[in-house]
Amino acid sequence: MTKISRSGMVRWIMLLVIPVLIAASLPPEFAKLESTYLDTIRRIQDESESAYAVLGKTYIANLSALETSLQKAGKLEPLLAARTERGRFEASRQLQTTDLSETSAELRQVQQQHLDAIAALPLKKAQSIMNLLQQYDKALASLPAVPNTGKEEAGLSEGSKRD
Repeated sequence: MTKISRSGMVRWIMLLVIPVLIAASLPPEFAKLESTYLDTIRRIQDESESAYAVLGKTYIANLSALETSLQKAGKLEPLLAARTERGRFEASRQLQTTDLSETSAELRQVQQQHLDAIAALPLKKAQSIMNLLQQYDKALASLPAVPNTGKEEAGLSEGSKRD
């Protein structure tokens, strides 16, 4: 699973949106819309990063609860596996399918729940971005047209002369 960094996402958005906006003298409505758009992209990215952090804390809490229940049940080997996993995760903050326990079904269940929760985050983030893009598209369509300076037509006619 590929995780796009905050700066990477902002760069992509800037590469796609800003050149179009800078290319012409834009009315203030466009600048305001661009600012709102970029702020919303940053908010979506921050929420995504926050969700990863919350899931990490939840996973550690679930491991601690599992340790308590295993200790009360007197299951020493699974308890040791859960403690080892908690220490490993606290150090690395990552869980891969290769880390799934082969010795403790209880631990494996907690690990799988965490992996499933993490796997859902990129889709949620993508849905938020798609919703924003649809709103942005509608907002752009409702703005007044940018006056034609004649440069666009000149560029088109020069391009068609080359063909």
